[in-house]
Amino acid sequence: MFMLWVCFTTHYLVSDTHLIIRYGPFIKTIPLDSITSVKKTSNPISSPALSLKRIEVLYGRYDMMLISPKNRDEFITLLSDRCINIKQAR
Repeated sequence: MFMLWVCFTTHYLVSDTHLIIRYGPFIKTIPLDSITSVKKTSNPISSPALSLKRIEVLYGRYDMMLISPKNRDEFITLLSDRCINIKQAR
């Protein structure tokens, strides 16, 4: 049941100030001004990503989150436009 809950409730939202990642009972919020890099990846490590077509989001000093939005290119463009500290995108 838990896995179904996670599968059916995983989604990502970009607000004015945060990237909000919801998966099952968990919510992770990442301030947009702390995101330093976004890029496509197929990294298989465990994460709130339901596909291996993922985006690696680097934030803070050494933090990383893998997500898998439906349209990776569109999501990378959105984050690139909203995150002032991104050094290298795509």
